[in-house]
Amino acid sequence: MRNIALQLAAVVMTLLILGSCSKNKEAEVGDLLSTIPSDVSVVAATDVSKFAEDLNSKGIDASVVALFLEGQEWYLTGFVKDTDQFTKNVEQKSKAKFVAKGDISVCKNYAINGNRFWMLIDSLGTIDNKTIQHFCDLSERQSFQSNAYSEKILKLDHDIMAWGDVKACLNELQMDFGQKAMLNIIINSVFSEPVSLVCNMDFGKDNIACKIELLNSKGDYSKLLISPGKIKKDVLNGLNGTADGLFAVQVDRKTIEMMQQSLKDQKGLASLLSGIIGCVDGTCAVALGEDDALKGVIQTNGVNVNGLSGALSMIGMNVKMDGNNILFDKGVMKGKSPISDLSKGMEDALIAISLNGIEQVGGNDVKHILLTVKPSKGGALLNLDVALNLTTEEFVKSLLKKLD
Repeated sequence: MRNIALQLAAVVMTLLILGSCSKNKEAEVGDLLSTIPSDVSVVAATDVSKFAEDLNSKGIDASVVALFLEGQEWYLTGFVKDTDQFTKNVEQKSKAKFVAKGDISVCKNYAINGNRFWMLIDSLGTIDNKTIQHFCDLSERQSFQSNAYSEKILKLDHDIMAWGDVKACLNELQMDFGQKAMLNIIINSVFSEPVSLVCNMDFGKDNIACKIELLNSKGDYSKLLISPGKIKKDVLNGLNGTADGLFAVQVDRKTIEMMQQSLKDQKGLASLLSGIIGCVDGTCAVALGEDDALKGVIQTNGVNVNGLSGALSMIGMNVKMDGNNILFDKGVMKGKSPISDLSKGMEDALIAISLNGIEQVGGNDVKHILLTVKPSKGGALLNLDVALNLTTEEFVKSLLKKLD
């Protein structure tokens, strides 16, 4: 089975990159949203006018397209410019024929109704004509137009505008049940009532920038449950050498006390952990190198640090104190980038992850990935910046080759 995240990234970026919304697109986006159910889990939309020549040759109107997750199925929908050309292209690709089922014509995972098309993504089955008919018959109240965020998607102020249900997005991640449960616990420990997320994405010549906000049930920022501190650059500067990745987080006393409070009634390892983390106070960072080597630093208040330093020693770390800071390492550290370069952009963040290109996300095509969580309006703004070793369009083509 192909990786769904990579496949969706390829589908979306192939059709959606480098768009800019024109004045006529708002009504067209509205037409798409009017046939997307209000209870879908994810919706994304963009302008595809810069792909006019390629899309028109396939019979697709180079205006706007939308991607959405309904139940367990991902759909891509847009407008047909030339029905004969569209059906010919799909039939050649699918090696099958369109069959009329009421108002809907179906060919494998494609459907047409008038000047609209739908594509069922990552499915070996046939698209259901009754489902598509249901989409077409939605009232405004039943459609995504009733969602408070729909107005922002209509305006398309960015190359891609998206909304998603937090739980549904977590379910789509390529993780096992335990990992998803742990991530869900972490998110709900950091944010108050994180119900939905909104995302905008912009594509440069050789980079991708994405911003994500977590919202509560009222559509306001999900408030941070931890103190909105900032990673200390001088602590990161204490990590010398080269690495392939760097993780850092700012953890103050209030956050530690909150974590201890939540763990106090637990038994076993959880109870032990409550005592171990009691000395943590400040910036914690870990640099990752080749062959599972790592080195890190933990700021402490200097009180009762033996429990934490001892725990690190028990899992094979070399540990030493530098003032109130615990320094630890394992293996011979080496990587593609100086740790000082990986730490750039982290100083204003509460949480930050910096990575060189990794095989799971574009391999050698990706130069660098930086994810930061920065305090904003009582909540937090997640920023994802991806630097590429090639142009964005070349990156998409490379992704598609990997999926063949």
